[in-house]
Amino acid sequence: MGTPLFGQDISGLIKKAMAGQLLDATLHKKAPGTRTGNLTGGTNPTETDYACEGFIDSQSKKAIGGTLVEDGDIVVVLIGDTIDSGTAASAPKTGDQVTIEGATYHIKGLDRDPAAATYTLLCKAI
Repeated sequence: MGTPLFGQDISGLIKKAMAGQLLDATLHKKAPGTRTGNLTGGTNPTETDYACEGFIDSQSKKAIGGTLVEDGDIVVVLIGDTIDSGTAASAPKTGDQVTIEGATYHIKGLDRDPAAATYTLLCKAI
């Protein structure tokens, strides 16, 4: 899933070193579905869950991916290559949700490193 840098699979190396030692998490993605027949009836969105691993980052931050951190926000870091399916389609996006430590959060901003080894998610509790 990651992007090779300097001829190395950095994201794969991070996964190999950290997988199984972090918290289990689930990335919840919604995608628009197909029309149900009635043109004004909207679509039936499809939901897909991806198992992954990560942690809650307690470091003080001012902004993530250009989005300012507000009171009540938390930061979740996911290890890119632990996200099931390992495709670009399973990469976190703003508007997705993540569940970690038994709580589900809405992703309101994100950033990733150049190798896509980690995704830093700015989240708000649902």
